[in-house]
Amino acid sequence: MDTLRAEFPGTHVLDLYSGKGRFGFGALEEGAKRVSFVEKSPNEAETLKKEGKKWAEGCRVFSNDVFAYLHRAKEENSVFDIVFADPPFRLWEGKYSEELVNAVLPVLKKPAIFLVRHPKKVVVSFAIPALEEWKTSIFGDSKLIYFSHVGG
Repeated sequence: MDTLRAEFPGTHVLDLYSGKGRFGFGALEEGAKRVSFVEKSPNEAETLKKEGKKWAEGCRVFSNDVFAYLHRAKEENSVFDIVFADPPFRLWEGKYSEELVNAVLPVLKKPAIFLVRHPKKVVVSFAIPALEEWKTSIFGDSKLIYFSHVGG
């Protein structure tokens, strides 16, 4: 949160694979205008909705598969200033990183920030010309990569 604190005020944030929503609720506390949470688990989504009531219009929760949500958001021309993806580690196989990035790109504003958390043991390729890596942080067994959306 410290790295992005100055970026949050007035932004529209997308929290993918939200879980308990720590990132999204942190963004709201730091001044984000709206956060959309996407969580496939109905139980987790319901918990997010209950927690989000205090944020009223600033909090939207979607109990949906991330890729289905991103497809719909693309069709609706929804765009976000900051997108955070924290997929379960078990998903990081094959071409998952490429699929995730290609699904997220159409919903990123220009400029935008895209953060993705993945297992540090897994080597992932984010060779996407539209994204520029500007920071990497390691937390325990995971790595958090910060990207700027530079167009393309």
